[in-house]
Amino acid sequence: MTVERKGKFKFPNVQCPDGENMSGSVNIALILRDIQLMRKKLDEIEEELLKLKMQEIEEEEVSEEELRELERLSKETLEDGISWEEAKKELGL
Repeated sequence: MTVERKGKFKFPNVQCPDGENMSGSVNIALILRDIQLMRKKLDEIEEELLKLKMQEIEEEEVSEEELRELERLSKETLEDGISWEEAKKELGL
């Protein structure tokens, strides 16, 4: 196998099994196209991940008033609620 030097890149002179020479520039073009497609797909994945993270943050945000109401309901349930065993009986579980 011989190596051609074109600019900064070295292209091996590769022969196909049928004896035909493959063009290094065609191979590089295909590789670059594949890399561009992969970058585009990675950008899309990164965008979806960012959307999911933003959604998660929005879901976690609770106002002070909501927090007080949740704490009040939690305390009320602990004090006046029924046991899990009673709830299961009522629900037929």
